[in-house]
Amino acid sequence: MAEEYPNLDHWKHVEEFMVYEAALLMAQIDPYDYPDGIEQLKEWDHPRWKTAKGYQRAIATAIARGVLTASHIHVIETNYDGQSYIAKFDESRHTWADIDTSGSTITRQSLFGWIRKQNIILILPPHKRQKDGEFIKAVTLASDGIIEVSVKETPKIAYAPYLDENNNLSPIELRATTAAWEAVTGNGDPLITGKAVKPALRKWLTEHAAEYGGLGKEAIERCATVANWNKNGGAPKTPTRTPPRD
Repeated sequence: MAEEYPNLDHWKHVEEFMVYEAALLMAQIDPYDYPDGIEQLKEWDHPRWKTAKGYQRAIATAIARGVLTASHIHVIETNYDGQSYIAKFDESRHTWADIDTSGSTITRQSLFGWIRKQNIILILPPHKRQKDGEFIKAVTLASDGIIEVSVKETPKIAYAPYLDENNNLSPIELRATTAAWEAVTGNGDPLITGKAVKPALRKWLTEHAAEYGGLGKEAIERCATVANWNKNGGAPKTPTRTPPRD
């Protein structure tokens, strides 16, 4: 078997990839070592063959749905004589499963754009890990390779110094207030779904009080008051639907 995490520098100037090549590269596998693609990986029982297969399916489905732009999309069809031939992808007749992963191609720019937009999570090679189980959480164009990563054990926003838990000058109630606001507004304004803002903030702070030094009732109330943007108060109106016109 080829090196488990090979050096992929020889791919850094390639501007167009076959679908299976892109999938293998995303799984940190050198396509040159497995010219027959996923089936060869499976046959040789490569430890990441399922990872590569998952990426390949993700790319193919994205192409079929028009989410990822391909340079060429080919399908393999069979004529009445039982002979195979290459045909163009027709969304009215074909699905992602019909896409020829060896004949269909995507550009580097399209691939990177799709990875960023869809927030694709890639496993980080051991030699680049700082801790076991770390993942690539951000993907950017790299000047010296296929991908460039920023490593975090869990995805987090790049906070200002006063919200950095490792900063001794960071007020714990300020961090709790910010975290509560982010949690409550994660799916948009809760008022739209009929939830009162301050009680929702108070509930989150109560449930996560231990994470912020054991916040007491008064501290929770202070944080909820600061994070509450709905100063009008009162229960929110129940959302209603406008009846359809005849």
